[in-house]
Amino acid sequence: MTKDTLSSDIQHYSKFEIKVNDKKYLTISLIHDIDSTKIERTYKYTVENNSYLLKNKNTKPLLIPYIFGSLDTKKLYLSIDADNNLIINTVESRSGAVLLIGFLDWKTTQKKYVYNRIK
Repeated sequence: MTKDTLSSDIQHYSKFEIKVNDKKYLTISLIHDIDSTKIERTYKYTVENNSYLLKNKNTKPLLIPYIFGSLDTKKLYLSIDADNNLIINTVESRSGAVLLIGFLDWKTTQKKYVYNRIK
């Protein structure tokens, strides 16, 4: 099973690095504050509207989607602004139905995070 996160004991990791490896993969590294060790994960990506969309197994079913249940989807977009700061946009949505007739909750939330570049 592939994990969709850089989760670990990350409280002492306040720096990170993103490296584009090739046309399909990029690597995100979390850097430890004290001893500079790294936690690294490699993700597939596509480019959409000058942003990198991570392909990180981000769709999860709840019960039986569109029969009696829903799909939860989370998309993570990475981009750079004019000042070379990192912008991370997350889009989370849930959609579902009961017996393909009555649609359940359909909601979308969007959050934006800006990280200043360290020189």
